[in-house]
Amino acid sequence: MKKSKGLQNFSAYFACLLSGLSFFSLPTGAENFVSAIITQVLTLAAIFAFSCILLKIKEAVSTDGKFENHGTDLFFSILGVAFCAAAYAFFTKMFVTHLPSVSHEFSGARFSHFFVFLSLLLSVYIGKRSFFSYSGVSVLILPILVLPFVLTFFNFLEYGKAFDAASFATKPSFSLNCVFDALINCAGISTLIFLKEPQGCGGAKKGLGAAFLAFAVLTVFEGAKYLLWFGKDNLPLVVRPDRTMLSQVPFMNVQEIFLFSWYFAYMLKIVVFSMAARFFVQNILNFGTKRKRSPEWTGYLLTAVLLYSAFLFLPYSQSKIFAIAAFSGTFVCFFGVFLARMVQNRRKRRNTS
Repeated sequence: MKKSKGLQNFSAYFACLLSGLSFFSLPTGAENFVSAIITQVLTLAAIFAFSCILLKIKEAVSTDGKFENHGTDLFFSILGVAFCAAAYAFFTKMFVTHLPSVSHEFSGARFSHFFVFLSLLLSVYIGKRSFFSYSGVSVLILPILVLPFVLTFFNFLEYGKAFDAASFATKPSFSLNCVFDALINCAGISTLIFLKEPQGCGGAKKGLGAAFLAFAVLTVFEGAKYLLWFGKDNLPLVVRPDRTMLSQVPFMNVQEIFLFSWYFAYMLKIVVFSMAARFFVQNILNFGTKRKRSPEWTGYLLTAVLLYSAFLFLPYSQSKIFAIAAFSGTFVCFFGVFLARMVQNRRKRRNTS
């Protein structure tokens, strides 16, 4: 039982991290690509340390739902919905913008809006049982996300001539732009930790550590593949190296493989923020104790309407800095809600004792 839970935790965390790499790829436009890889790994290590702190908070906070919502809880919930909607809009804008370049058959404004709306409904449905359903879907989707990395790994050896020692001649430096890219790739992992059930946080720690380690190793190998295929000088000229490498694999339909992995990566990202948005929406609907709790379907409907409205009316959602602010804001709102619950529970214990 513990092994199965550990596997589910690992699948959920690793799929959440890998979806960013599958959706955006590594930043090939950096002045020093080796520096970009080092920055990605160091940023990933910092995020892992931060995630361990979040798990400590989860252990200390009771989330059984037997509490009275106060003004602080309501305030953070309203902000949380706004941040989740902005984060969803960012990924969806990116998806719609790059969809024609991935597949001309699915281009067009009407189809894009229809496809986005269906994907949103699917993401809300997948997140119905929160982390449990997300981890279950991750187990099914993870092989599709990993497949392109595996196929290109076995086909890159003949391109070793593009690799030279000059790739490492420049002294690596820490790039702030690469930090932003790393944060976007890892977007949603802290939110997913807050959505994890409070029971069994020790097992979640093991799964989280293995997921971060596996993702760090994969990032290094993927960066090495980029250099082996294209070399230091040609790499900045390639928009999506992962797709280009995949197109060279014989007897494979690169268009279908890349499209499926890219779309599932998008879905795994928006499911996290749709789950978080529904959490905050339910908090708002259930504010106070005198009122009768609203039906569960109301939360789903409002979540879908708010997220789709954000996609329609937030034109600045493609801003990288604004997106990172939305990811960070979602974490702050979760922290505020759980901290308010912890303070309230302590007050209740003092009054009853």
